[in-house]
Amino acid sequence: MHTVLEGEELRTQFAYAPKVTQEAAQDGPMVVKMEFVSSTIGVNGRFAITTLTFANVLDFRWSDFELGLTLPNPSDTKFRLIEITDSETIRNFLGEGKLREHAFGATKEEDLRHYRISFDDHGTYDIVCTSMSVTVADTTDR
Repeated sequence: MHTVLEGEELRTQFAYAPKVTQEAAQDGPMVVKMEFVSSTIGVNGRFAITTLTFANVLDFRWSDFELGLTLPNPSDTKFRLIEITDSETIRNFLGEGKLREHAFGATKEEDLRHYRISFDDHGTYDIVCTSMSVTVADTTDR
């Protein structure tokens, strides 16, 4: 099961593949930033770029569509950002009993979020983290 996160800026229909960066602190959490084109190009040549920032990342995966690998919750895939609400990955974290030790303050299932975003002809990203934020910039803002 999943929840579709509302907002045109969260759709990936105008993007080929995102620019993804990871930043990790020593013995600390990882931050993943994902940037992609989220609008058509206007007559003025401008377009919108969405940046998703995932904080306190516990799990980060990319799957190429053409490899044929099975995703957890495979029916929960859209060309936009969604939140997996019945996450096998989060249950596995809880079942291993190591969540308290490694989750940077997350101690129960409600503290974690499992996001998924897919890009046509590229693949799917799964991110388990404690928080996510969205910013949208016009190309003239750069």
